[in-house]
Amino acid sequence: MQKAMEKRHTAVWFKNTQVGDQEFLAPLVEESLEVTRKGKGPVPTLLIHNHSDADFLRENLSDYTLHNFAPLFTLKTHETTTVLVKTLESLESFELKFRVLNAFTAPDKHPEINLMVQ
Repeated sequence: MQKAMEKRHTAVWFKNTQVGDQEFLAPLVEESLEVTRKGKGPVPTLLIHNHSDADFLRENLSDYTLHNFAPLFTLKTHETTTVLVKTLESLESFELKFRVLNAFTAPDKHPEINLMVQ
């Protein structure tokens, strides 16, 4: 543990705030989320389950707007959130990009994560 901390190969969670390098923090957040797609079409429904013990305050950075949320929304701990994505066309797969605002990779810098939707 000491060597990992000295080499900055760790992420820290305290009072619902995560801190760490992008290369370690982003995969941790991405692996905490499970995305299930329900339906296709121009506004597919996604079920995003947060398996972690931390809420994630997310900012949508993707090319698509969200039908039922503003660009900022929270994925609550151990809950499933229904998100409607306006892709405007029927896509087999697409990528959502988010900035996690309650996580930091440097002062005033937040990790960006990508979720692939199949």
